[in-house]
Amino acid sequence: MSTNTDTDAASPDLPEPSFGLEPGALGLPPIYQVGYAVADVDATVVRLNPVFGPFDVFESDIPVVYRGAETPVHLKVAIGHSGDLEMEFIEVLSGSSPHVEWLEEHGECVMHVAFKVDDVDAECARLAELGFETVWRGDIAGTDIVFAYVKGTDAAGGHYLELTQGF
Repeated sequence: MSTNTDTDAASPDLPEPSFGLEPGALGLPPIYQVGYAVADVDATVVRLNPVFGPFDVFESDIPVVYRGAETPVHLKVAIGHSGDLEMEFIEVLSGSSPHVEWLEEHGECVMHVAFKVDDVDAECARLAELGFETVWRGDIAGTDIVFAYVKGTDAAGGHYLELTQGF
């Protein structure tokens, strides 16, 4: 075992705050959900039921706007919990979505964190001024539920922020 006694040794440089903003500067409420992109929701539920179960599992057909184009997507979703924190696991059965892209680039892992906001569109516009892009947006027919995924640069963490309204 060796010990470094050189007090002049270079320490790693810490990165600059994302977008030049200080911690908490996005002004979002606390995270209420952590979302994962997965290849197989049923297998994920079996594997993670001891940790986050019991799960509510459902399928959803949602007309969404993805990267500026209207596109249908059919999802299978499992919702579990860790205390008050909601854990969401999403499998895309058909269609295009950020989840497909995420799985191809990163595999199964955390994809987004979600925040409940009063006005999704106003928050998307505000975050756009800070360099975030709205990638995916949808409304659930017959409800006042609206959601959007916004994404900053890799320097801002690379994960999506999901903004939800009406939940």
